[in-house]
This record gives sequence, C-alpha cells and structure tokens, in this order.
Amino acid sequence: MTRIPLTQISSVAWEHPADRAALNALRAIPGFDEIVRKVAAFFGERGVRHLFTANAVRVGPTQFPELDALLTEVLETMDWPERPEMYVSQTPLVNAFAVGFDKPFIVMNSGLLELLDRDERRFIIAHELGHIMSGHSTYRTIAIIVMTVGLSGLPFLANIALFPFQMALLEWYRKSELSCDRAALLGIQDVQTAQRAFLK
Repeated sequence: MTRIPLTQISSVAWEHPADRAALNALRAIPGFDEIVRKVAAFFGERGVRHLFTANAVRVGPTQFPELDALLTEVLETMDWPERPEMYVSQTPLVNAFAVGFDKPFIVMNSGLLELLDRDERRFIIAHELGHIMSGHSTYRTIAIIVMTVGLSGLPFLANIALFPFQMALLEWYRKSELSCDRAALLGIQDVQTAQRAFLK
C-alpha cells in the first residue's frame, strides 16, 4: 500500500478536544509545575531509561531489523526528522509506550509483537510516535511512574496536595490516547489495519 507523506504535519491536526481540555485542567492545578519538576529531577533521563529498558533490547539494523524498517517508514510518513530510540522489552504484557523527558523513546513489549502482523505493528509505532510529536512524553512518563510506584512512594513530594494532581493526570493520560489513535490512523492510512490492531 502506498502511503502519502504528511509533509510538515502538526500534532494539532490530530489533537482530540477531550485531550486538550484534560491537559488544560491538569496544568491549571496549583503546584502542577512543581510536581512535574520534582519528579523529573528525582528520576532524571538516565533513571527513566534504566526503569523502562532494564530488560529490553534496542531496535536497530542488526537487532529487530524489521521493526527498525517500520520505524523508518513511519517517520517518513509522519515527516518527523528526529529518530527516537526504540526498544523491545521481554514481557508477556500486551503494551507499548513512549516515555522519557529530554529524549523520548519507544518501548514495545514482546507480548504485543507476538499478536500483531507487520501493518498492525506499524500502526502501534505511529501511535507512539504521535505521543512524542504531541509532546506527551514527560507527562506520560510521570503518569506511568504514578501508576507503578504511587505518589505516596515519592517522599520528596511531601506537603503537596497530590490527590487532585493524580486524578487529573490519570484522566488526561486516558484522553491523550484519543489524539494518538488519530495520529496512528494518519500514519497507517488504512482503517481496516487500525480496526484489527484494536481488536487484538
């Protein structure tokens, strides 16, 4: 299938209104910037990489070359010049995510790869690239940390009202998926492939 390159496309083109509204509500919470700053400073770029890639293999021309080629195709279709690193994590969980602060990267779980065909994998890569292009990575990284560690497990956030932040962050986290499902559809340009990926 021939895909049309989306030259100089902006993430605004696929931004869902619910995503925008939830992000605005999140940013309006008192102390929001302070919490983001403190979590990012505590873990740092290196810490996040260790957290999410400890059991992962980096995708490249010699390791998972088919995934590497798919990433190239998606980058060309979405006209995104910055190639993010991509990893495959050995886990049965069916998931993928884009995380990181300064240099976002993509992690694909092996459980997901076992279920999907080549075009469906392209759809998932386009979805995760959509998060990177939309500038979601920092907030999504913090959301995943919150879901796995919990804010109460981060003592440097003592004396900050965390419950409103946590609820708003998780609300936005779900709404951001709406935007990047649209990005993925633009990246794959095939409705049937998108439907198959969702059903799996």
